[in-house]
Amino acid sequence: MKKNIFKFLKLILLTIILFVVFIFFSLIWNYYSGIPLPSEEDKSIYHTGILIKKYEPQVKEARLVLDKWKNQFYTPGYSIAVGYEDQVIWSEAFGYSDLEQKIPARVDSKFPIGSVTKTFTAMTIMDLVEQGKIELKNKIQEYVPSFPKKKHPINIEQLLAHTSGIRHYKPIIKWPPPYFTIDSRLDETFETTEKKLALFANDALLFKPGSRYSYSTYGYTLLGEVIESVTEMSYNSYMSETMFKPLDMTNTTPDYFNHKIKNRVVSYSNTIIGSRVIKSEKENCSYKWAGGGYLSTPTDVVRFGLAVLNNRIVKKNTFEKMLAPLNPYEGSPFPQYHAIGWDFIPRKKQGIRIVNKTGSPTGGQSCIVMIPESGIVVYIATNSYIYGSLPLKRAATKISNLFHNDWLIKH
Repeated sequence: MKKNIFKFLKLILLTIILFVVFIFFSLIWNYYSGIPLPSEEDKSIYHTGILIKKYEPQVKEARLVLDKWKNQFYTPGYSIAVGYEDQVIWSEAFGYSDLEQKIPARVDSKFPIGSVTKTFTAMTIMDLVEQGKIELKNKIQEYVPSFPKKKHPINIEQLLAHTSGIRHYKPIIKWPPPYFTIDSRLDETFETTEKKLALFANDALLFKPGSRYSYSTYGYTLLGEVIESVTEMSYNSYMSETMFKPLDMTNTTPDYFNHKIKNRVVSYSNTIIGSRVIKSEKENCSYKWAGGGYLSTPTDVVRFGLAVLNNRIVKKNTFEKMLAPLNPYEGSPFPQYHAIGWDFIPRKKQGIRIVNKTGSPTGGQSCIVMIPESGIVVYIATNSYIYGSLPLKRAATKISNLFHNDWLIKH
């Protein structure tokens, strides 16, 4: 009996050793298949688009913030824009849009923006609410009849606020371990509502709608279908005609899979260990246009943010309703409230709110931060995925505070 137990323990120990060795060599493989990130000298390469002279002192301080945080971005290139007093006052790009070819990033380089796209969708839905074409409390089947009925009904507001119970992506293991990724679609094209809904519509809800929070890009895929239903236009066409063209967002476009897109950055992912990156697999975003499938520049996204704050998309009281606190993050390193399409942090002592949204697309990170009380918008984008946008959010928040302090002096 003891002999059998001893053999069993030896087998377990051998299995553990083999697993550790396997993981170790996988990490080494992952590291050496990567490309070294730019040197400090290379990272200092930058291209300035807009710089209004009277804001040069604040921009100088903002560059110091970026110098402090840039090593935590783990990216070949990144770009920033700032909006203040209802105009873009600064735009700049640093590093490389293509690391292997040593092509510098420019302010018109198009970065994947990921879930920042959800803010476009949320603002468009609320505009359609103001037009009387959508009711927030209506069931989803009133707009997308093909979506199957669930045990509990789902309404539009729940989709916007990530309280619908519709799942997000499923985690899957990818070579080399211990890489974890999601069930994203790399090469399929989703041209119809039926194909998009087939990805998730028949899955059980995670909980009764409205009872809790669970982030869901698929919920926003469904909202894109709502927009198509009530406007009788494709999501991409409607966004172009009603938002991007009117706001002069000329560098904002769907990330088409089979099209060569001018000035698109090369996308990378950070290796698990070390300061290296590997080229990201190209993803077909047609299943998630409304939830994370767009490219843009910081200048364009800041123009959008300024339009939001200056009531050019929806009325002020509508935007304020969108910022009603719904669900708090619990145990987050960056505690904030989830609202409709946006997150925000109330700074009670300062009497302001830090409104924000981040994106983690395949091969990039992005973050928009706004202070409605002083009309400040900051957006940063990178062309490397680093398992979360927190470093960008912290940098953008610090930069927004610099300009808010300037606003306080003037007011």
